[in-house]
Order: sequence, then structure tokens, then C-alpha cells
Amino acid sequence: MPDFLQKFRHVAVEGPIGAGKTSLARRLAERLGAELLVEQPGENPFLARFYEDMARHALPTQLF
Repeated sequence: MPDFLQKFRHVAVEGPIGAGKTSLARRLAERLGAELLVEQPGENPFLARFYEDMARHALPTQLF
């Protein structure tokens, strides 16, 4: 890991659903030799409803 990154303990990747956050996070973790922690979509009770009506359920899905 580069020296300047040693002082940072966490890197967060956020953005809208389907933007490629997980792919980016995996590449960063691999490149930096860091542990990867990803969200567990099955734990989000709003996700199924989001795909049924994205406009209506976008905010609660993101807030979770």
C-alpha cells in the first residue's frame, strides 16, 4: 500500500444502484491489498420494492 494511504483506515465507495461500486471496490481492495467489505443486498428490506417501483422506493432503499 502506498505510504500516503497508510493514515486512512477506511475508503467508502457510494453511488446509485448499478453504477459499478462493487467492481470499483474490488479493484481498489486488490490494488491496495486491503480488506473488502461489501453491503449485503439481501439485508435491505426495500430492495425488492425498489425494482418494482424505482421512483417511489429509491430513497428508503438508499437510506438503508
